[in-house]
Amino acid sequence: MKKLLFLLIVVVFCTVGHQRIQAETNELDMSEYVTANNKGLADQNAYNLNDLMRKLDSSKPTTIYVPKGDFYFSQTLAIPSNVTIIGEENRDAAFIFTKVVTGITNRFPANEMRASAIRLENLKISYMDDAVDQKASSLVSFGTAYDETNYEDYQVIDTLTIKNCVIDAKKKGSSALYLGRVANATVSGNTIQNSGLQNGIGLEFCKNIRIYDNELTNLGRSGIQMYRFNGGENEPILIENNRITNWMQRYGYEHFKMKYEAGIPVDVMNDAGIDSYGPKNENLIIKNNILTAGRVNSYNPNNTKIIADYGEEIYKEHVIFFTGIRLCGVKDVVVTGNEVDLKGRDIFTLVYINSREKEKDGAPIVTKPGNITLEQNTFRAEGNIRYPVRIFEGEKTGITFTNNQFGVDGKLVDNGYFAFFTVSSTTEKLHLIGNKIDMTTRLDYLVSVSDNEYGGQKVKLAELGMTLNTWNGDLIQAVRGNIESLDNTFFFAG
Repeated sequence: MKKLLFLLIVVVFCTVGHQRIQAETNELDMSEYVTANNKGLADQNAYNLNDLMRKLDSSKPTTIYVPKGDFYFSQTLAIPSNVTIIGEENRDAAFIFTKVVTGITNRFPANEMRASAIRLENLKISYMDDAVDQKASSLVSFGTAYDETNYEDYQVIDTLTIKNCVIDAKKKGSSALYLGRVANATVSGNTIQNSGLQNGIGLEFCKNIRIYDNELTNLGRSGIQMYRFNGGENEPILIENNRITNWMQRYGYEHFKMKYEAGIPVDVMNDAGIDSYGPKNENLIIKNNILTAGRVNSYNPNNTKIIADYGEEIYKEHVIFFTGIRLCGVKDVVVTGNEVDLKGRDIFTLVYINSREKEKDGAPIVTKPGNITLEQNTFRAEGNIRYPVRIFEGEKTGITFTNNQFGVDGKLVDNGYFAFFTVSSTTEKLHLIGNKIDMTTRLDYLVSVSDNEYGGQKVKLAELGMTLNTWNGDLIQAVRGNIESLDNTFFFAG
């Protein structure tokens, strides 16, 4: 009898405990709040879903299941903490925005600017094809407006997951996906395409971000851009196993138009497939990505459009280019196992490295590139290229290229000394070990240092270490310019 009573108590306890666990996870069906396949209800759908989000207890987890269908919305949808919105694995649940607004964003509690544990999975998110464009909104945007004065303690969203979604901005608005002031985010297995004037994915003031296994195509500016103040010593930015195709498709034209019509000289635009803009980007891992852009014998599409609209008499020299990987305003970087393949008449660089300066409270914040390693990557260019690798202002922690393969099927243009590595402003340390260059056209130097002077000081490369670099199978050691220390027997054991 006592044994039976004990078993009954255990069963009751387990049943109550199970019910409590179920109660803690609120599960909802979105079709109970919004109507599918009816564009005429876009206003009502937006109101209903936002009203639901306002009423949720954001301290408890809620999962909203989205069935198959096209769900139209006319306004931004704001998601609070602890909410998962999930469709079926075949991604046939679509959120379609009838206006070019920020489509999906975060909702903060009243009088507080913190959110956490937001998840989007198995969704299609897009603008309508005929939505009237406006250029300021990103389709999916998590974070909030930046605040320069508090950047050291900056994250407002902790733990964000975007998985197996299609994010299609229809060439409208700004970025397809923007993350600002976010910590601990995972963006994986998504198709991200047709961004407006900006990036496929843009990061700003973010820490500990993992971006992997995504497909990004037809992007207005960069594929993945780390704008500024991203990463940290123990909070890396990981970009791995992504395929990025055809960036810098739209922004260059707007850049030219704005400056030309304002009477301002138009500078070169060479934002990259994977792009650190800077300053204060730190601890980046760029690994096993595939980047391809351009077409053989073709111009960058921005240049084609500029010529069509303004004519060659005005647009005499192209200023919009493709670059593979750009590392500006960044330190502590590993770039390994990537494949970069650029084609056409408007290739600027395969790798571009520079400092970045920004003013804060009347004083400059400057990040010079340092402790950067590029190893076992494959870089190819087919067409006209200006500088296969161009470097500015490298600091004493050094820039190292190890066991990379470079192939150039074309010619160097506007490269005065026909050099593969061009050092354009004073750099402290450059190491080149075991790199292979296949190039059938003219190449006179492995490294050239600019003859320019800045502030009365001639550009210099303080230390150059190199060994076992080849051009078409033969050892190449030819260098020129102001190099203070040169070691042709250099071996890097680290």
